[in-house]
Amino acid sequence: MEKLNLPDSTDADYRVSFTRSKSDSFEFEFTELGTRDFSESLVKNDIRDILPRGSEWGCPGWVSHFIVPLSIRDMQWTAVGKELIKSHPERGAFPELTALVYEDADKAYKEIRSVILNDNNDEYENIESTYIRKGFLRFESSTQDDFRKYEISLLHRADDLRRRMGKRILLRTCVLSKYHIDQVQKNFVSKIASTLFGHRSSSSLDHDRYIMGCPEKAYDSLNSTYRKIIDDS
Repeated sequence: MEKLNLPDSTDADYRVSFTRSKSDSFEFEFTELGTRDFSESLVKNDIRDILPRGSEWGCPGWVSHFIVPLSIRDMQWTAVGKELIKSHPERGAFPELTALVYEDADKAYKEIRSVILNDNNDEYENIESTYIRKGFLRFESSTQDDFRKYEISLLHRADDLRRRMGKRILLRTCVLSKYHIDQVQKNFVSKIASTLFGHRSSSSLDHDRYIMGCPEKAYDSLNSTYRKIIDDS
């Protein structure tokens, strides 16, 4: 069975968890780890944009590792973690999430790399394709075990783009819901509105580029509208 827990971290500034309780309601926990002092600490509501939303989740049993850049009251943060999709005993499937939030992006990338390697038993395979600046990367994998070997290469691509071009990268190793795609669209619209009209975004999401893995199993779980978005990216 896939494990959702992240290791204890002495470097992260906050820990986030989002789970379903025995009473069938969602529980959202936000903990300040107390490792450093900030002029203005984050509060629980600041982190809500990283939480999974909606009810259409495919691929029960699959895990997606992620990096989500955030901008909160003019400070930049990086959330890293993983989502696990579980089958509901009576209907469909639902997500659970655990994450660590860092002000230091280098530490965030180091943490998620360690988590991915640990989850995948230190096995990985380089992606044999031309360098892709952003977008969705499709894979023929139909099982989590077959796909997981590519996850660390997706992370390496994101980190290379961040370091070479100074970009803030949204990474999801596996698209598990149309919500993941909607999140990209929401950030894109917010940046246009900010550039053209000076509107301040109500969302804390703040990435310049995105990289998302899309194995065949996940692609097949999406409707035709979202498949087209992936195909056209």
